[in-house]
Amino acid sequence: MEELLSTDSIHKEILDDARRKAAKILKTVEDSAAEASREWDAKLEKAVAEVKARYDAEVAEQRAEAGVRLAMDKARAKLMKETRELSQAARLFFESAPRAGLLDLLAKTLIRRIAYAETVVGGAELAQIEAAAAGMTKAEAESALSHAGIRGRIHAITMEENTPTGGTAATALPSFVLTTGAVRITASIEAEAEDVLRTKRAETVEAIFGRH
Repeated sequence: MEELLSTDSIHKEILDDARRKAAKILKTVEDSAAEASREWDAKLEKAVAEVKARYDAEVAEQRAEAGVRLAMDKARAKLMKETRELSQAARLFFESAPRAGLLDLLAKTLIRRIAYAETVVGGAELAQIEAAAAGMTKAEAESALSHAGIRGRIHAITMEENTPTGGTAATALPSFVLTTGAVRITASIEAEAEDVLRTKRAETVEAIFGRH
């Protein structure tokens, strides 16, 4: 009987020891799991924060780009409007200008273009010139060529049927195309108007629209 009790006691001690070890192992596993869970939560929170930061940065960048594009679109629209109105104003100005003044300006333009061509190819190459005139009568063409001092060099004058603006010779903007075997020279009031707008745009805008 005493031997049996001793055996039961030993079994009980073995079971108790196994339970203690199992409990210790279980606690270790639970602690490890809890630590792993905390680490995972921290990593997940960090990852979410990084994604949100990148998203916020991208949104801010897109908004900034959209703002820049909007500003550029507004500036472009304003520039196009001003350019269109400037062109219209310039055309109206030159079309309503005294005819003699337009022809004088065209003659002065011819003088500059001829002088430049002579420095490039020499005067001998410009002894025989064929002229095509548009936007003016033949009498006006001959007068402009005479004022430019090249009437004697003109071999033939061809009058274009259509004027540059589609109007009559009395209201159209006059132009010349001079050709020789070596060069082709163009001169037009329309090109002079565009040159004024290009080189004096700021002054013209202020004169028409006021200071911005």
